[in-house]
Amino acid sequence: MKKQLKIFRIMKTTLSIILTALVVTLCQAQEIDEERMDRDLKVAQNILSTLSSKKRGSDSFFLHRNSVQGSYVKGYGVILNASGKFPSVRYVKSTAVGRAYTVTGNDEPIVISSGKNDNKVVKLDRDSLVETQNKEWIENMKIFLVDYSDLIGQLKPTDKIMVTSGDNNHGKAWDVFGNSIGKSLGGPSVEILKQDIINYKSGKINRDHALKKVKVSETLLEGNVAQDVELLASILERLYKSDLSSTYYMSGGIRYGKIPEFGVVFNMRVFSSSKERELHSVITRKKSGLTQEERDNLVKEMYPDFLSELKKNIVQYGRTVRSLSADEIMMFKVKLTECTGCGIPETLELSIKASDLLAFDSGKFIESSAIARITVKEIG
Repeated sequence: MKKQLKIFRIMKTTLSIILTALVVTLCQAQEIDEERMDRDLKVAQNILSTLSSKKRGSDSFFLHRNSVQGSYVKGYGVILNASGKFPSVRYVKSTAVGRAYTVTGNDEPIVISSGKNDNKVVKLDRDSLVETQNKEWIENMKIFLVDYSDLIGQLKPTDKIMVTSGDNNHGKAWDVFGNSIGKSLGGPSVEILKQDIINYKSGKINRDHALKKVKVSETLLEGNVAQDVELLASILERLYKSDLSSTYYMSGGIRYGKIPEFGVVFNMRVFSSSKERELHSVITRKKSGLTQEERDNLVKEMYPDFLSELKKNIVQYGRTVRSLSADEIMMFKVKLTECTGCGIPETLELSIKASDLLAFDSGKFIESSAIARITVKEIG
C-alpha cells in the first residue's frame, strides 16, 4: 500500500511538472496581435509627440521635434524614437525680461534678440541650450513611461519600453528610423521594465519609486560605434550595389547607430528600376523598355527573392559583429522600392539577437535554424 501511494505521488508530481511546462510553452507560443500592437503604438506616439513639445514651467524652449515612430521587437519590447534638433528660427520665452526672443543660428552660437529698438542681443552657447532641452525631454519621457506606457498592451513583464532621442547614427544626418534631420546629433535615451510598471499600477511601489526605476543613458556619438558594426554596414552596402544584387539595389549608403541597452539599428533604402521617357529599366535583371505594368510585375516577382536573400546575408555576415552583448539586438529597417498596388510592403523590419548569430557562428545550429530566428515585420 505504501509503495502504491509513493508511485501515485510520483505520478502526480510528474503530471504537475508536465502541465506547468505545457502552460509555459503555450504562453511563449502566443503570437503578438500585430494590428492591436500597431494601434497601441500609434496612441503612444501621439502621447509622446504631445509631451515632446509640452511646455514645462515658465522658462521654456519651443523646439521642433520630428514625428515619433515606434517598433515592437520580439524578445526585447518596444522602442520609440522621438528625435529632434534646434531649427534655424524658433522662439523662447525668457522670465528675466518677459519677452519673446527670436533664436537664430545653425552651427554658430545661438543669438537671441528682443526684436525691440534697444538692439539688445544675447548670445547663448548652443550646447547649454541642448543640455536644457535634454533635461526637459528626459522629465517628459519619464512621465510617459510611468503614467502612459501601460497603454501598450501584450508586453511581457520582462519586456522593456525605451524612448530614444537624437539621431543615434554614425556621422549621418538621419535618425534611427531613417528620417532626415540635418546635422548629426546625439541625445539621451530612457527605458523602464514592464514589471516595474506592473508593480506601480498594482500599488506595490509608489510613483516616486517608479520614476527612480527609469534608466537614463546617453546615445553614442559619432566615432564611438564599434568597428565591426561599421564593417557590416560596408559589407551590406557592397552586396546591394546594382552589379552584385539580383533583385533590389541601393544607390546610397546604409545609416546605422548604436542604441544603449538595445543594440544596433541599420537603415537601408532599396530601389528596383530607373525611368526614362515613360519606360523603365530594371538594372539587376538587365531588362529595359518596360511599361509600368511590366515593371510592377517584375518588382513584385523579385520581392520574395529579395527578402530571402537579405535574411541569408544578415545571418552570414551579421555573425562578424562581436561587439554586442548576447542579449542585444540587430535591427534592419528597409525602405522598399515604390510599387503602387503591387501588394508588397513599404517597409521591412528584421531583427535578430546577437546570441543567435554567435550560436550559428560557433556551429550550434545550421543556417536555416538561424534564419528562422529572424523576426520579420512587414509595414504598409
